[in-house]
Amino acid sequence: MSDARQYYDSLIGQGYPPHEALPYTQQYFPDFQNIESVFDAPDVAPPTLIVEQQYVQQPVMVMPHTSPGSKTILYVVGGISIAVVGLVLLAGLLYVWASDLATQENDDNQTIAGTWYNPVQTFTFSSDGDMEDNATTFVEWRVEGNNLYLVDSTDPGYEYYFRYSISNDVLFVAPIDHDYVSVIEEDCTAHTRGSAGKYDSGFENIVVRAEWPDWCNPEE
Repeated sequence: MSDARQYYDSLIGQGYPPHEALPYTQQYFPDFQNIESVFDAPDVAPPTLIVEQQYVQQPVMVMPHTSPGSKTILYVVGGISIAVVGLVLLAGLLYVWASDLATQENDDNQTIAGTWYNPVQTFTFSSDGDMEDNATTFVEWRVEGNNLYLVDSTDPGYEYYFRYSISNDVLFVAPIDHDYVSVIEEDCTAHTRGSAGKYDSGFENIVVRAEWPDWCNPEE
């Protein structure tokens, strides 16, 4: 047995554990290697690598429980709400349309209202719908678009249809035929807003400045 081995064993005999006896021995015998000391070393548990599992928790969406009956009620209420909104919008549009129509008709009434002259006839249209005519028995009037409707006192249940146009304070009037479309152009008459139209010279000087409609072609 070598001296190094004897020294090592003596340390073991003195109570040194192998892992301490070996370095002491190697201080005096550097080449000494005790293979058995490796197996005699106290058990040392190898470090354990603990890997934490990292994860992202998914959000959980909790849907309220609804019965089929509840869904049906929601659909019905939603449909009724949409229908009400639609009716409100439609009512608004109809109101605007009716207001525009009434305004237009009122403007037409105010435009034609007054007294109109020519050498043989005088019309007076009152704003309340009454009228006077020195040449006929018409007593009521109204307009709709470019049509003039007159009521004869001898037949108040019937309206006579006329086409009318105003240009430069000259009123042009022509009867509409029985088809309610065709204008009887040769029966067209002109009337001036000023009383000067009662006289031939004044009438001619006024109507010549107006723009005659294409449906007004009175016979000479």
